Amino acid sequence: MTSSRKSSLSVLLALALTIGLLLFACSKEPPPTGGEKENASEPEVQSVVHLKPRQIEMAGITCQEVKRGDIELRLTLNGEVAFDRNRLTHITPLVAGMVRRIKKTAGDRVQAGTVLVVLSSRELASAKSEYLAALERLGLAIKNFERLKGLWKDKIAAEREYLDAQLALAEARITCQTAEQSLYTLGLSPKEVKELPRANRSLLSRYEVQAPFKGTLVEQQVTEGQQVQSDTELFVLTPLETMWVMANVYEDDIAKIKPGQSATISVEARPDRE
Repeated sequence: MTSSRKSSLSVLLALALTIGLLLFACSKEPPPTGGEKENASEPEVQSVVHLKPRQIEMAGITCQEVKRGDIELRLTLNGEVAFDRNRLTHITPLVAGMVRRIKKTAGDRVQAGTVLVVLSSRELASAKSEYLAALERLGLAIKNFERLKGLWKDKIAAEREYLDAQLALAEARITCQTAEQSLYTLGLSPKEVKELPRANRSLLSRYEVQAPFKGTLVEQQVTEGQQVQSDTELFVLTPLETMWVMANVYEDDIAKIKPGQSATISVEARPDRE
């Protein structure tokens, strides 16, 4: 009887001890993790920056009302500098001949009327000779017409002779005018044609190629002694006051290019200037 009571008492004590340990374990809070310890030790980071008026002014910070507007768009493009194609002139001699003397070369700046090349041209000598001969025949036709006109008025010459002289005068005048126009076509000026009767006959073949306007000779394709034709290019002349810049625009950027837009140009030779 006594031994059974002792066994029951031992079981009750063991059960009570087990329940007490379980209650103690459940009542304790779990220890904080490593991250919680770091957050607990670090101060909270502030996301607001306060600037003094002087600092705002020095930083150039301004405030404006939000509104619609245009955004400036810049395109950086490659290109090349070119001559003004509207003023680029290819100089030809207008007559065939041989180059006797070159007075100006590539790179020279010239004025309008400056002699560039002197040619010796049989074609020009023939045209001048025809004009001088036509001029002589015109003078004779005028004298003959005036003589027969007086004789016809005095009833000494027949009317038929007077009319023939009048017709010959008209034909001589037309021939002379045609020869004169041929000289203008070959590049002679009215002053040169007017002075031709008094000119040295040994210089009839001399032909001077002159600059049509002020500019710079940028190309030369002629040498002394060269035989040239009327369409042979001797020089390329252009004024350098106005130049073109040809930019290469990508297809995706074509819609962004509008007439009247401004452009800033810089070249490798002068990177310090725009």
